[in-house]
Amino acid sequence: MRRGFAEFSAGGTFFRRKATAVHVFSELSFVVRRGECIGLVGESGCGKTTCLRCLCGLQKLSAGEILLDGQPLCRISRRQFCRRVQIIFQCPYDALNPLQTVESILTEPLQLHFPKMKRTQRQDRMVELLSAVQLNENLLQRKPGALSGGQRQRLAIARSLAVKPDFLLCDEVVSALDAAIQGEILELIGTLRRKTGLGVLFVSHNRAAAAILCDKIYNFSNGRMSLLSAKDATY
Repeated sequence: MRRGFAEFSAGGTFFRRKATAVHVFSELSFVVRRGECIGLVGESGCGKTTCLRCLCGLQKLSAGEILLDGQPLCRISRRQFCRRVQIIFQCPYDALNPLQTVESILTEPLQLHFPKMKRTQRQDRMVELLSAVQLNENLLQRKPGALSGGQRQRLAIARSLAVKPDFLLCDEVVSALDAAIQGEILELIGTLRRKTGLGVLFVSHNRAAAAILCDKIYNFSNGRMSLLSAKDATY
């Protein structure tokens, strides 16, 4: 993101009051390179989610631009963007369709982005993905309700890796998990990043978690970003 600025309107609907522009962030600039993990930390309500929504193309910047390999996001097709950038959501209980099996959850992105892939190739790819996130292939016919929270988040990670993206956006990916499981998921993401060369943006309110995983950590406060020192990041 380069010189990003975002705002939204509040009021001015039911009672015809004049809408008020609410500034979420301004002058936001940062770069995530392949193989690099950047942390974006801050308290609830500071604008982290809005920033992530802008990066996903779900919300437009009021000014500035978002570039993917030097190309403005607005010039990249949605399919191409989803092929190259994937997101892992905060709550693994809501991120997965409870009516689908593990197999269908992993098959869906493969069929969408690789329609010419043969069934045997998809099966091999699913087993490979489960192995990468340390899940057993005997879970393929199970539904998310039969999995633990940690297993669900591992499955969500596997789904995001299915299309071999260049970048991962991680939205509070460990905050809904038990403390013991949080460390395992952080270690898993770190391992996958080193093996695949993924670029990762790790958004969290937890500085300690970001310090374990990230190469650089930026603090988000009052709509502005500042680079944290190693001492501040672990505080």
